[in-house]
Amino acid sequence: MVARLLDNCAVRVPTTGTGGTLDLGEPVQIARQFMLAFTDAGAVDGVEYAYKIVDGSGWEIAKGIWSATSNTIGRTTLKAHDGRAVSTSPLNLSGRAYLAVTLSADDFATLAQLQDNLDVVQASADAAAASAAAAATSAASKVVGPASSTAHRIAAFANASGLLLEDSGKLVSDFLLKAGDTLGAALNWAAAVTVASASTCDIGAAASNYVNISGAVTITSLGTAAAGAVRWVKFTGAPLLTYNATSLILPTAANITAAAGDTALFVSEGSGNWRCLGYSRASGLPLARSTWVTIASGSLSGTAVSLTSIPQTYTEIRLSLAGASHNGGSSESITFGVSANNGSTYSSQPICSALSASALVDIVVMFPKYTSSTSAIFSAWGIAQPSPTVYGTATTGNYTTTHTGGCNAILLALTGGASFDAGAYLLEAR
Repeated sequence: MVARLLDNCAVRVPTTGTGGTLDLGEPVQIARQFMLAFTDAGAVDGVEYAYKIVDGSGWEIAKGIWSATSNTIGRTTLKAHDGRAVSTSPLNLSGRAYLAVTLSADDFATLAQLQDNLDVVQASADAAAASAAAAATSAASKVVGPASSTAHRIAAFANASGLLLEDSGKLVSDFLLKAGDTLGAALNWAAAVTVASASTCDIGAAASNYVNISGAVTITSLGTAAAGAVRWVKFTGAPLLTYNATSLILPTAANITAAAGDTALFVSEGSGNWRCLGYSRASGLPLARSTWVTIASGSLSGTAVSLTSIPQTYTEIRLSLAGASHNGGSSESITFGVSANNGSTYSSQPICSALSASALVDIVVMFPKYTSSTSAIFSAWGIAQPSPTVYGTATTGNYTTTHTGGCNAILLALTGGASFDAGAYLLEAR
């Protein structure tokens, strides 16, 4: 690389010794002419300059990078003379030297080589133009400028090399997309390819952006691909994806056991690291459910507890009864009523029967898809003491029934005119 020149730049060098960095001082006078400092001469920070150091009868030709911050320059000695002999060793500076920016013999040799290279390129272009004269004439006629211009020579060379579209007179590069351009039609991916699940399941090497992963072998890596590479993945088996905070970043920050039909979008972050931007289960279920939010809570009292205006913005609701008891006879029942008109009417089902006075019962009722206007199933289970019938069994059980019409209100009631005398309820949603 040719070092840059500066006009009339010569400064004092207060540095002593043979060190590799020189401090630069004020400008000097040479032949009664005032020279310029590096800054005044237009020097650019971080650029290499060639220079000559003069110290008494000794001199040194060197190159170095100038720092504007410290006003210093690096020192790589090319040739030196200490007054006795020529060498490539740096002068032992006295502190009274000065340097002047110049060009070295290496720079002139580099310039000569550049000219030789340009001559070779020109000769190649001329030869190509001569060998494709007919095609060049057609193409060059569509280029604005004199027939001897560089534009015509380039057109002729490009046409002979297959880089010019003869019918349009445009270079192939004229048709390549660049930042901000818009595709005029769809850019379709290659057909999906299948990659077998393995510890290193190399989807980055797949010959398509759409990949089927088969098998059920645990996956800890997706291979290596350039940062930004994207792969849509469909699982045809059930491998375990092993979460890693750096190399395999998954939603919920936990392992995922895939199922046939699941799909996912992965993007490479380089160096073998991948991030899953989205994962969709074929079943439609989420990877992880959200936490429960309390809608209502309180003590059980009276013959019934009505919970109205249940929000319709959640997926499922859960009603828990803890230590429920009553003051009635020996064969009372607790019913679970569901209303789609905010409590005007209820459709009720017993969830506990043959409950004697002061007997305690714990019940949980699950109601997924409670907002659905079509059939929705709710189920209940729990433990009763000492021995009432809960959901059709003596002490524990699981009761399931179907409700149609949605739910925005719930009614807990006792049969036979009994009243709740203990216990608490908790209504949650998520």
